[in-house]
Amino acid sequence: MPVNRPVAAAQVERRYRAHAAVAPLVLAVSVLTLMLLLPLPGLAQPPAESSDEVFALRLTYRRAQELLPLVEPLLSPNGTVELHTGWNLLVFHDEEEVLERIRAFVADFDHPPRRLSVDIVVLRATGDSQAETADDTPPWLAKGVGKLLNFPSYRTFGRARIGLLEGQNVEYSIGGFYAVRFEAGNVIPKARIRLRHFEILGGRDRGRRIFAADLSLHLDKPLVLGFARDEETGVELAVALLCRLEGADGGGGRP
Repeated sequence: MPVNRPVAAAQVERRYRAHAAVAPLVLAVSVLTLMLLLPLPGLAQPPAESSDEVFALRLTYRRAQELLPLVEPLLSPNGTVELHTGWNLLVFHDEEEVLERIRAFVADFDHPPRRLSVDIVVLRATGDSQAETADDTPPWLAKGVGKLLNFPSYRTFGRARIGLLEGQNVEYSIGGFYAVRFEAGNVIPKARIRLRHFEILGGRDRGRRIFAADLSLHLDKPLVLGFARDEETGVELAVALLCRLEGADGGGGRP
């Protein structure tokens, strides 16, 4: 038969002390395990696994800062793009499907400068309903100019065809008394082009600014700027523009 032997008081005390020393350590390990397994308020959680791709694009012919505002609307809600001007570089983080659309867009944007022609016609309103409207308005403008202008009659004061390249700065005299000045942008998808800092200048030295704005044009579609009053002469002016890709004759001709 087993015999129950008395346990000495000293042994009981040693065992108690050993358990007392280990208990806080076990508790600490348990709390730490819960912290790792459960999301706690106020603690940053590791990011969820993402399917986004990274696409680095270095432009060859165009400036990256010009492309940036054009591609930002193409990004998904969680997509991002970083601009590195020193390297002429854009870095995209987005879904593969989105990046494919951006690649196709950039292929139509980053190319050697192409030749353009810009036809410009300066019109002067006569304000006289009995006056005879001039018949030297170019065909591309004559069809719709009557609907676009509020004046009963007008005369063509001057016109020109300017040949240029994408990205080129232009200043050109028209009719001996007016001039236009602008920077041609790049043709972008959907056949649009911007004329930056477009100005109409007047006076013998063409030093008076009559009109100034950034313009956005569709290729092969006329744009007519409403009449602006030349305060020095009291003449009401309108300017019509038509931009075409290629086919420029070098400038200076009659459109």
